[in-house]
Amino acid sequence: MHPAPLLPVHEVAIRLSVAEDTVITWAQNGTLPTQIVDGTYRFRSEDIAAYANAHPDPDPAGDGQVNDLIRSPDGPAPPR
Repeated sequence: MHPAPLLPVHEVAIRLSVAEDTVITWAQNGTLPTQIVDGTYRFRSEDIAAYANAHPDPDPAGDGQVNDLIRSPDGPAPPR
């Protein structure tokens, strides 16, 4: 049985609807459990799921904002 692949910062940012810089900050300060592989942060999907379940996304899904995929650190994107 193969271990589950580790997720890169970009994928975690999408899953949690935050900026990549936020994921890196959370990795550095211990908010998100992480591993460093070849000099880059990598995350176990079950750790990300546990974090997401403990910290629901305050942005309503499907509201038409770009931040449905990735939330900017400056807040929601303006409507198109």
